Amino acid sequence: AGEGITYEVIATDANGNSWAVTYAATFTAKGGSFIGNQFIGTASGTHSIVADYNGLNVTGRVSIGHASPMSLFISPVDIVVIAGEGVTYYATATDSYGNSWDVTDSTIFNSTGNNIFNRNIFTAAKDAGVFIIFALYQSRATSTTITISASPAGGNWLNLTMDSYTLSNGDRESLDLGAVGDGCLTFEA
Repeated sequence: AGEGITYEVIATDANGNSWAVTYAATFTAKGGSFIGNQFIGTASGTHSIVADYNGLNVTGRVSIGHASPMSLFISPVDIVVIAGEGVTYYATATDSYGNSWDVTDSTIFNSTGNNIFNRNIFTAAKDAGVFIIFALYQSRATSTTITISASPAGGNWLNLTMDSYTLSNGDRESLDLGAVGDGCLTFEA
C-alpha cells in the first residue's frame, strides 16, 4: 500500500496498427486512486483496474500488500485471571492506510513478574498483583495489564468445566472432591 504503479493503454485497429492512448483513457479502480495514469494502492487485497477509451475498455488486476505497521494492538486487554490460569494473546498490526493483519505468530510477548509466556500463551504465576504484558512486532510495541487474583482462602480451589451433562428425573451423580479436601458434591435431578 502507498506505492504507485504506472499504467499504459495501447489501442489497436482492425489492421493491426497500434498507438498509445494512455492520456486519453479514463482509469477507474477500487483499492486506491489514480493520478493521471498512476495508480496509488491503499487497500490491501486484489483489485480490478479498468481503462476506458472511446467506449472500449480493458480490465487488469493488481494485488496490494499492506504497508509498514504504524500501530500494534493486542487482545485481550486489562483482564483479571486466577493464579495459575492460562491466557492466549493475539496481536494485530495496522498500517497508515487502515489495513490490519494478524501478526500473532511474529510478535514477541513478555510480562513483568514471574509469569511465563510460551509464544503467545501466558501462564499466570502464583503471585497476586497487577502485571504488565508487553508485545513487540517489528518496530511497534504496545502493552496492557493483567491482574492476577490469588486462589480463594486456604489455597484450595477448584475450577470445574463441563461442556454438557444431562440428568434425567431420578438420576443422581456424584463428584468426589477428595483431592481438594474431604467431601463429595452430589447432583440430583
